[in-house]
Amino acid sequence: ALSKLVASGGEGQADYVTDIKPWVNGPLFVAALNLADTSETDGPRNMVISATTNGAVSCPAMFKEQVVTHETYKGLDLVLSADGMTGCVVDGRQALLGDPATVRLALDAKVAGTGMDRNANYQAARTALGGDRLVTVYVDGPSITGLIPATTGSGVPSIDGLIAQVPAWAIAGARA
Repeated sequence: ALSKLVASGGEGQADYVTDIKPWVNGPLFVAALNLADTSETDGPRNMVISATTNGAVSCPAMFKEQVVTHETYKGLDLVLSADGMTGCVVDGRQALLGDPATVRLALDAKVAGTGMDRNANYQAARTALGGDRLVTVYVDGPSITGLIPATTGSGVPSIDGLIAQVPAWAIAGARA
């Protein structure tokens, strides 16, 4: 069914079994930082996808028919697309794909041990949700409130009371 869906929506350029499934062989995480820095002219920034692969994928294959460049970062091969807007790194079965600066930040967090898996709010949320899921959505409260601009002196009514109501975390999951 997924093969048919991909074939009908991708104008025949992608095949689910050979092009997509090897990249999504386990949990897939999407992380976003300040999305206000994204414009239509320079593409998405501040986003990274972390995928658990089947272990047989490579970043150059992601950029079909493009001349890619390679950079060593934290001892890993960071592959950059021809336009330099997208970076990819594979470490065993784990792959990161996103804008190069955010991929580097994700690698920095891994090396420093400050990744999402070490976040106390995320650990509490995962424990509360429990079980296996097809889809999990997690939102970190402090990160959300950090995206809300300060209103002091702007003439806009204060939203401090609303900000105080944002929970430390929210999580939802779907099972089948």
